[in-house]
Amino acid sequence: MSGTVASMEHRRLRRSPDALATQVDGDIMMLVLSTGMYHSLSGVAARIWEVLETPSTLDEISARIAEEYGVSLEQCRMDTQAFLADLSRAGLVDDFA
Repeated sequence: MSGTVASMEHRRLRRSPDALATQVDGDIMMLVLSTGMYHSLSGVAARIWEVLETPSTLDEISARIAEEYGVSLEQCRMDTQAFLADLSRAGLVDDFA
């Protein structure tokens, strides 16, 4: 995904087709095919990955996670934005056209 973290606000994000993922003992294990890098997610991070099964915006993801986990929307949005930026840098999410 290209662009800055700030510009992520208005994008509809999806799981990258370059990423393979499977669930192992409640965690999500992933491989980015183009880089050969492995990644793992657990807890809320794994839940965000599950939400990304359907292309979603930062606001949609944040609202859902805040409601499910009973946290403030503002804090959830900041944390989710940082996490999505990490996923983007790792090649695990990109823009949904």
